[in-house]
Amino acid sequence: MVPAGLVKAGDRVWVADELGPVEVESVSAKGAEDVVWVLVEGEQLVVNGIIASVWSSAAKALETLPFRFLHAIAPPLLQVGLPS
Repeated sequence: MVPAGLVKAGDRVWVADELGPVEVESVSAKGAEDVVWVLVEGEQLVVNGIIASVWSSAAKALETLPFRFLHAIAPPLLQVGLPS
């Protein structure tokens, strides 16, 4: 695993509709957000067809533990509506 910002042409990534990794043809940055943590039910999510890990460090689940606790005691506190 590498941060998305380090992926370059020639690298191989897992794609949701493929049986194995595919080679990256090109990379472009269309924008950036200040999101640090993403809480999902599993450990992966699909972004534009690319399978991505939700972890941003080797701490894995420990890095989101405080947010999971807050979600357990007050679920609406951390919920953000998705754009339509």
